[in-house]
Amino acid sequence: MKFSYLNYMADLYGYSIGSTIKALKLLHNLELFGHAVAFHWLGGDRPHASTAAPANSSARSFFRDLFFTPGQLLRNVRQFFREQQLIKQDHPDALIVRLDAFRLSALWLARLYRLPLIVEADGACSYEWLTFNNGRHLWDSALLWCERLMLKGANGIFTQSKIAKDYYTKMHGLDPDSITVITNGADPYPDIEAGTSVRARLGISQDAQVIGFIGSMQRWHGLQDMRSLVDDLLASDKNVLFLFVGSGGALEKELRESLQHGGRRIIFTGAVPNDQVAAYVRAFTIAVAPYPPIDLFYFSPMKIFEYMSAGVPIVASRSGQISDILRDGESALLYEPGDYAQLKTALIRLVRDVDLRTRIADNARALFGREHTWQHKAKELDDFLSHCLHMKDEPERKV
Repeated sequence: MKFSYLNYMADLYGYSIGSTIKALKLLHNLELFGHAVAFHWLGGDRPHASTAAPANSSARSFFRDLFFTPGQLLRNVRQFFREQQLIKQDHPDALIVRLDAFRLSALWLARLYRLPLIVEADGACSYEWLTFNNGRHLWDSALLWCERLMLKGANGIFTQSKIAKDYYTKMHGLDPDSITVITNGADPYPDIEAGTSVRARLGISQDAQVIGFIGSMQRWHGLQDMRSLVDDLLASDKNVLFLFVGSGGALEKELRESLQHGGRRIIFTGAVPNDQVAAYVRAFTIAVAPYPPIDLFYFSPMKIFEYMSAGVPIVASRSGQISDILRDGESALLYEPGDYAQLKTALIRLVRDVDLRTRIADNARALFGREHTWQHKAKELDDFLSHCLHMKDEPERKV
């Protein structure tokens, strides 16, 4: 089958890079099962809402807030005609559309051209808007109405975690069977020697105990209390070194400044091309995912799968999907979110116990190879698409 994929995300290779990579990996692997996908990135290079500059005056802010929601609703008309040209160009058998705030144009097109509509409902779209972006719009009910209309009009919905699925089903009264969970994944990484060259390039000795992190320095990644943790770990073993791979986020400047006392034992690489990230992970002795307590942990952390793929022992908070995938003491060491005493204990334990490191890393990598490559995820999506698109005599859902 041929699919047109419509995605409205902003700042694709900045703020939204994780979701961008996920879409590319998942849908390119879907093509291995005989499908064709035409990608259309409709958000352009506009900044993400959370990074947009504030208004210069209270009057401007008032009018921006007043007209934001009507403007977003009217934007559907312009999007409709733009997307109509893409549909005429692609001649797809079905649409795969990423759920976006206030966006309904793809639903109209699916109805007009009698095309099956599959919605990629990553995250918890309305929750993010209502929790983090409130103030950019005054009519919350319009946001929820658009989301409900889009989801109830879909032939199928896939999201990346059970928590996200539960959010949508409860918020909009959806049939749980209409939504499937397809977690994120990673590519297999067979080059187990890549870490050696990365260490040499960064001036890290081969016997150093490297505690590593990949990703942006956002608050939801749990790096805000790293100063005392890093100090304690550096003092516990002279061979311990911290390696932060990635850039961006509200905490980057603060984190760099607070940890600059560590000299060569604390390294920030800055941005690294995505195709090189796995090699950097291979340079880790221990990989950490210190997610803090979060009310609705609807994420499917891609770093967890990248750590598993690289065969590096993982220490992670027992948050959301992480504790569904990894088992404490078997494929990772898990601790309660926000309990940095437990995190420190787990890290010191792994620094000192080579056999434990090897065992949990091997178990996690074996689990990854059985269930969590992008090809596995594409097969799950292929099965779900077959189910959605070939059901006979399915009654149309009522809005």
